[in-house]
Amino acid sequence: MIKGFPGVRFPSWLASSFLPNLQTTHICNCRCTVLPPLGQLPFLKNLNIAGATEVTQIGHEFTGLGQIKCFPALEELLLEDMPKLGEWIFDDADQLFPQLTELGLISCPKLKKLPPVPPTLTTLRIDEAGLESLPDLQKEACPSSLTFLYINGCPNLTSLRVGLLSHNLTALKSLTVAHCEELVSLPEECFRPLTSLQFLHIYECPCLVPWTALERGLLPASVEEIRLVSCSLLAHVLLDGLQYCPLLKHFQISDYQIADYPDISNFPLELLPHTLQFLDISRCDDLQCLPPGLHEVSSLETLHISNCRELESLPEEGLPRGLKELYINQCPKIKQRCQEGGQDRVKIAHIRDI
Repeated sequence: MIKGFPGVRFPSWLASSFLPNLQTTHICNCRCTVLPPLGQLPFLKNLNIAGATEVTQIGHEFTGLGQIKCFPALEELLLEDMPKLGEWIFDDADQLFPQLTELGLISCPKLKKLPPVPPTLTTLRIDEAGLESLPDLQKEACPSSLTFLYINGCPNLTSLRVGLLSHNLTALKSLTVAHCEELVSLPEECFRPLTSLQFLHIYECPCLVPWTALERGLLPASVEEIRLVSCSLLAHVLLDGLQYCPLLKHFQISDYQIADYPDISNFPLELLPHTLQFLDISRCDDLQCLPPGLHEVSSLETLHISNCRELESLPEEGLPRGLKELYINQCPKIKQRCQEGGQDRVKIAHIRDI
C-alpha cells in the first residue's frame, strides 16, 4: 500500500524488475500526475487506485512497454475518486486485462470513454462517471461472462444502444441503471436478449423509453425481481408485459406519473404473474385503483402501498387469501375505509400483519 505519497512521480522500484511477485497493490491519496507502470507486473491480481486527484490521463506509462500482455494476471481493478481523469489512451485493447473479472469506475466525472472490456469480466460497476457510452466488448466472437452490471450517476450517458448492451449478454443476471437523467434509448429489443436476467432495477431515468413494443413484452422470461422508480415512460410499457414473466416474485414501482396517461386512472395491468410474492406501490400521486385481478395472485405474501393519496379503495374483489403482510402508509382514503367499521375492513380481516 502507498498512501499519501507527495511526489509527482512514483519511485522506479515499482517496476516489475524490482517487485516481480507483487499480487495486491493499493495506491490512495497521492499527488502524482503519472501512474506507475503496473501493467508489467506479471502476478498482479488486485489493483485499487483511489484519490489520485492530479492524474489527467491514463496511457502507456500505466500499461508499460514489453512483450507480455498488459496486466497479464489482473483480476480486480478499481479506479476511484479521480476528478481530473479525462482520457484513457489504448492502442490494442485486446492486449489489456486478459484475466480481468471485476472492474469498478467510481467518481471519475471527466472520463468519457473506457477501453473495451474482456469477455472474462463478470462484474462492472460504473458510479458517478462522465461516460458518454458503455464500454464495448473485446473479441466480439467470444461469449461474455458478465453477470453483474451497475450504472449510476452518468449525466452524459444518452443511449444504451451501443456498447455492452448491444452484445449478446446471455450470462447477465443483475442490471441496475440509476440517476441517468439524460438517458433516452435502450437497445432495439430492450431487455429481451438478456436470457439469464433475474434482477432489473431502473431508478431516476425519466426520459428512458423503448424504441418499440414487442408482442410478448420487453422482458426475458427469466426475470424474478423488477424495481422501477421515476421512469414513467419505461414503466408504462413494461407493465403490460409482466404477464409474460412466469418467474416474477418481487415487483416495486414508485413515482409512476399516472397523469402522463390521461386515459387511465389505474395501472394498465391485465394479468399479474401468479408467482408474485412481493408487491410495492409508492408515490403514485394520481393512482385511483389497484390492479383489478390482484385477488387472483395466490402467491402474494406482502403488499406495500405508500403515498398514494388518491387511491380510493382496495379492489372490489378483495385481496389474495394467502396475503400475510399488508402495509399502508400516507393513503388517507384507504386508511379510513380499512379502520374498524370501514367499508374495506372485511377485505383485510384474514391478513396476519397489518
